[in-house]
Amino acid sequence: MLLIVDTRIVYTSLPSPQWGSGVPDLTSANGSATPSRDRREELALTQEDLAELAGIHRTYLSDIERGTRNVSLVNIERVAAALALPISELFRLVERS
Repeated sequence: MLLIVDTRIVYTSLPSPQWGSGVPDLTSANGSATPSRDRREELALTQEDLAELAGIHRTYLSDIERGTRNVSLVNIERVAAALALPISELFRLVERS
């Protein structure tokens, strides 16, 4: 089921257990380093660099990488694009971690 609020898509139920509350995030299932941080480091980008490329605030990106923020699909798409990954590949990396 989808709930659309203020042009943001929020998933109200998803089968993947690492998504806990039902809202997708970019944290790893085991709480260790996140795939987004791993990819950022592969590209030799700082949090500030990636945040600027994604059009989000650096502290928001930090929250994503620490797993303390549930991320809207729009921002997941922005981060994936800034990491030069298709959004589907970013989700695959999250599922594998």
